[in-house]
Amino acid sequence: MEEQLHGFLKELLLRFLEDADEEQIKPDAAFAELGVASLDLVEVQVEFQKRYGIQVPSSLFAQGKIKTLDDLVQYAMSRINAA
Repeated sequence: MEEQLHGFLKELLLRFLEDADEEQIKPDAAFAELGVASLDLVEVQVEFQKRYGIQVPSSLFAQGKIKTLDDLVQYAMSRINAA
């Protein structure tokens, strides 16, 4: 499941980041370093909820608790495992 989540998020980010290539979008790359704008993160949240039914609070991004692709995947896995 983790691999599926990583792939889904990578696809989303490639849609938003016109200058990025697949090799740049690694699990430990910070969203800020990739140039992901706050509006892009909102879109990621919406798409994530649509596809997986997992709501990701904006506060987790704002507080720096979710800074990387892997942080987001680990959060999602914790929600899936809790269900």
